[in-house]
Amino acid sequence: MINILLEPMTAQDIAAARREVADGKRLEDSIAFKVFLFCPVPMLDVAAGLATHAVESALSGDPGADLRDVPGAANKDWSISVHAEEYVRKVRGQGRELIRAEVATLEKLCALAGEVIFLIDEARYYVSQEASNSLGKLREQFSAWLRIKP
Repeated sequence: MINILLEPMTAQDIAAARREVADGKRLEDSIAFKVFLFCPVPMLDVAAGLATHAVESALSGDPGADLRDVPGAANKDWSISVHAEEYVRKVRGQGRELIRAEVATLEKLCALAGEVIFLIDEARYYVSQEASNSLGKLREQFSAWLRIKP
């Protein structure tokens, strides 16, 4: 998970993380390779190794998927949250694209900010005028606290 309140990862940090993931995907460390080596029946060892590899791949997924670039994501409108907008501005300043982990985190933040504002607006609609003024002040305070643009 990416913390968008901190400085974004540099291109060098991302490249190092990608190398680390690639180094961790050695065939010799896989269960499929061990099944292949220790199966005593010729040709069954290949079939068992391939079947194990298929199951192992399906269960583990792609460990480097979160480190892949998302083309055009830095140009998306992130203006609902000042934090998101500031983070993307820093990434653009580095001259790189956002990676999947960053995009997922930013999308969650923007969705949460939008839902909170929507719920407060809905509550203001359904309550009396006096309480509505109080909720309006709460919305302003919450927006200022999260630095959400109204």
